[in-house]
Amino acid sequence: MISIIAAIDQNNAIGLNNRLLCHLPNDLKNFKQITSGHSVIMGRCTYESLPVKPLPNRNNIIVSKSFTGNLPAGCNLTRSIEEAVELCNNEKECFVIGGAQIYRQMLPLAQKLYITRVQDSFQADAWFPEINDSEWQLQSIVHNKPDDKHACAYSFEVYTRVENSVANLIDQITAWIIEKTQGKGVVIGMSGGIDCSVVACLCRLANVDVHLVMMPYGDDMRNTKSLNHAMELIEKFNFVYHIFDIKPAVDALTIPLESIDCSKKSSTNIKLAHANIRPRVRMSYLYQFAQINSRLVAGTGNLAERTVGYFTKWGDGACDLNPIAMLTKKEVYALAQFLEIPDSIINKKPSAGLWEGQTDEEELGITYEQIDSYITNGTTGTPETDSMIENRIKMAEHKNNKIPYFLKKNCNC
Repeated sequence: MISIIAAIDQNNAIGLNNRLLCHLPNDLKNFKQITSGHSVIMGRCTYESLPVKPLPNRNNIIVSKSFTGNLPAGCNLTRSIEEAVELCNNEKECFVIGGAQIYRQMLPLAQKLYITRVQDSFQADAWFPEINDSEWQLQSIVHNKPDDKHACAYSFEVYTRVENSVANLIDQITAWIIEKTQGKGVVIGMSGGIDCSVVACLCRLANVDVHLVMMPYGDDMRNTKSLNHAMELIEKFNFVYHIFDIKPAVDALTIPLESIDCSKKSSTNIKLAHANIRPRVRMSYLYQFAQINSRLVAGTGNLAERTVGYFTKWGDGACDLNPIAMLTKKEVYALAQFLEIPDSIINKKPSAGLWEGQTDEEELGITYEQIDSYITNGTTGTPETDSMIENRIKMAEHKNNKIPYFLKKNCNC
């Protein structure tokens, strides 16, 4: 379980110049008592601000893409929150301890908050994200008055994630699946990723006959552990599954480059044109399999992907129904936690499997968190990132808009 621990003021401020806003000895004791013996996840700036490095009796996990120094024993350097969480897979509870960016990234994944709320306001340059009452329920609160060691009143508050909101959304989606399938079974392409796993479990909850189809290109699923992740889900929920190797079909459909003039084409276009054969072949397999037994193909693309056009036209974008098409990536993660999808699937980096080592966010150059923020708030908070997303939206118009048709005017021809 991922928990977050933080001290915030009345305005959700957490720090100034990489320092705490005030000195509260009891808060430090509380922090030590709660986190001792556990892993603590932090950003580079938070690590550098620690008076003692590393925090003793804790596995210190630092998330930084730019840190290049040497770390002492008791520290682990990771390049993403996904890698950090993966290091805590076998722990009952791990703690996120800052700073502001890490808090924002980890809040959608957290199940519990330990908040020290200081009854005062301070000058600050870093803030904790808003604690939404519809998502978090206050479980306990202990009030503390000012004294000779504590200049401000403060309270220790513990929140747990509200599951009812997620449960209600799941009820709505499963009712919709029942309505749209009309008793027909569904076929789902299974990559071992979070989106297809959530769709599979939602269809299962709707009591729909579900068939999962894995379509590796040679050994690519085995090499990336995607096959292991898919089988973990299949065995946990007893899904019916099938495996078809698409390598012969993909190779047969690939145009030899020496047979066409590629001199005016970019290397990126050539690479993507080849990579997109795979999802198009996979969709052909799914529709053939579905039609044989009068089933429907369930799509697995989320709202973040659809917004920026991160899918293959006539490939993974094709389907008969899509239960998560209007869900942000954050909402998909919330559903995955509630549905008890294996941690190995939840914590791994999303990948479309276009080529070995490919990840969604590296290819996009933007994170799902930023896309979600743009969808929900109209901005990521960074003009450059907003511009990147808007350019992708424009480029994807041909994918998301209806096919244009010539409208014949009245004539006697």
